[in-house]
Amino acid sequence: MPRISLKAARINAGLTQSKVASAARVSTTTVANWERGTVEPSWTDFVFLCNLYGFKEDDIFLPKHTPKRCGKVSEDVTA
Repeated sequence: MPRISLKAARINAGLTQSKVASAARVSTTTVANWERGTVEPSWTDFVFLCNLYGFKEDDIFLPKHTPKRCGKVSEDVTA
């Protein structure tokens, strides 16, 4: 079976971010961040979401976590 994104799994289950947030006892911002890959859900939260959406853990993939950069990045690298 092909894998499905966290967002697609939620939509497939007919749920809004608000309903998921309420069921998971988190904010809608948290759900949106999970779906965008800004923040990864804990394993417990991930398993909860899989059960809520009706998928096995192996069927859902998470977006690659890309932490925000803070401040200016220097390109000056000396050996």
